[in-house]
Amino acid sequence: MNIGLAIARNAVRRPTDTAVFGDLTHTWASLDERTDRIANHLLSLGLERGDRVAFLVANRPEVVEVLGGVAKAGLIYVGLNFRLGPVELEQVFDNAEPSLVITDTEHLPAVRALADHVGIEVEDIDTDAWTEALAGAPASPPPTLHEVRHDDDFCIVYTSGTTGRPKGVLFDHARALHREAAPRLLAPRGTLAHGRAGRQQRRVRARQRSGGHRFERGRALRAQPPLLF
Repeated sequence: MNIGLAIARNAVRRPTDTAVFGDLTHTWASLDERTDRIANHLLSLGLERGDRVAFLVANRPEVVEVLGGVAKAGLIYVGLNFRLGPVELEQVFDNAEPSLVITDTEHLPAVRALADHVGIEVEDIDTDAWTEALAGAPASPPPTLHEVRHDDDFCIVYTSGTTGRPKGVLFDHARALHREAAPRLLAPRGTLAHGRAGRQQRRVRARQRSGGHRFERGRALRAQPPLLF
């Protein structure tokens, strides 16, 4: 099981149920199609399994879309807290070494200032180019969907950096499903609502004690073996 398969299976089990709500709403079926398109678009850019994709936006439902697309493509999602300052963001970029940064128009200048300096590609989800790229991407499952293993790396979550450099916690798919997503993705008639980045950041320390792996320049210190379910 992986995050992408969890979305796809819920699209089969309960296609018309609400999966995401907020400024935009998705059923499980529409979320499955949208994440397929995002995954196929990311792979068309030449990204390969294990590459890191950073995402910097304020609290908006597109977080769920991009997170699901990144997961289906076998990439590693790096969620960035939009409250971080330029110094903290630069430290995160230096630590995570993303191959691509996705952002919105509001945060584009700050992202450009850092990404252009180190040669990282940037995409803006508020542009016609993003809309057209996804419209032209296949709506079928990406070839990586069934290749992603439960113990493949899924995401890196960073602390706020208030007491030092931001620290990354690396989760594989099994840990993410078991600790966070499983109650929403797998519970009968559950929904996956867009949560708040600040709340997620405050839970990082608890996650470190309960199965997260400390991230250090491209590798994780494995605290314990992944859970199987």
